[in-house]
Amino acid sequence: MRSLKFIVMVAILGLAPAAFSQPSARAKFASPQEAAVALHEALKAGTPEKLQAIFGREWVEAAGSGDPVSDQHDREVVALAMEQPWHWEPIGENTQELIIGDEQWPFPVHLVKVGNKWQFDSKQGKEEILARRIGRNELRIIDVCRSYAQMQKEYAGQPHDGKPAGLFAQRFRSSPGRQDGLYWQKKPGEKRSPLDELVAAAVAEGYDLNKSGSAPFYGYYIRMLTAQGPAASGGKKNYVVNGDMSGGFALLAYPAKYASSGVMTFVVGPDGVVYQKDLGKDTATKAPLVTEYDPDKSWT
Repeated sequence: MRSLKFIVMVAILGLAPAAFSQPSARAKFASPQEAAVALHEALKAGTPEKLQAIFGREWVEAAGSGDPVSDQHDREVVALAMEQPWHWEPIGENTQELIIGDEQWPFPVHLVKVGNKWQFDSKQGKEEILARRIGRNELRIIDVCRSYAQMQKEYAGQPHDGKPAGLFAQRFRSSPGRQDGLYWQKKPGEKRSPLDELVAAAVAEGYDLNKSGSAPFYGYYIRMLTAQGPAASGGKKNYVVNGDMSGGFALLAYPAKYASSGVMTFVVGPDGVVYQKDLGKDTATKAPLVTEYDPDKSWT
C-alpha cells in the first residue's frame, strides 16, 4: 500500500463528473467532530451521492483524474486511513484542518465556520487536491521514464529469441512464447523480465494488464518512440533497422487528463535524461502526433 504522505490521498476525486448531474449545496455540521464522522461514513459508502452531499458542486470540477484504477485505489486507501486515529487542528479563527492517521496526514479540504455551522471548503480543497495529485503523478512518471531507460539497457544486454545482444525491445509486453518485449511471463530457469517488478506493482494496485488498447498508468498515457529528430544527440534517425531496434530507444508520456492528472508531457531517450514540456490544453491532440524523440530548446 502506498504511503499516505506520498500518494497524497486524492481518493474522493475518483468519481466521474457524470455522477453529479445536478449541483447541490454542501452539508452543514454542528461541530467538526460531526463533520469528520460524516466524512468517514461517506468514504466507507463510496457513493457519489454521499460525497456530493458533503462537498457540493465544487467537487464536480475536480472529479476524476482520467485514471479510474488509480482513483479507485486512492479511495480505498483514504477510507482505510480514517479507521486510524484522527483529530482537528485550528489554522485560523474559523478554520480547522483534519489530521488523519498514524502518519499525521493533513486532509486537503479545510473545514470552515459559517455562522454557527461548519462546512467543508470545497473550492480551496479542489485547488489543493489538483496540485497534490498533479505533483504526485508527475514525480511517479519521471521515475517510470528513468526506469524505462534502465530496462531497455538491461534488455539489450542479453540475447533474446535467437538474436544477439544489443537490440532494444519494441514492445512492452512480449508476444506469446517470446521475449520481444520488456515483459514476459517467466518460465522455470528463465531470467525475469526487465519490467517484472513494475508489472507486479501495477497489478497489486489494480491495473489489468490483460486489457487490450491504451489505458492510463499513474494518470499518464505512455508510448514507445522508434525514431529521433534533429535535436537529439546523433541527429535524425530511425532506431529500427531491418526490423530490429538497434539504433536506440525513447519514450513519450503525457497526461490522460490535462491539468487534472498531470500538466507536463515527458520524453526520455538513450541518454536517460528526462525532458518535460507543457503542451497546454491541447495536449490530448498534440501528444499523440509526436512520433520522434526530439528534445529541442522548447523541452527543459
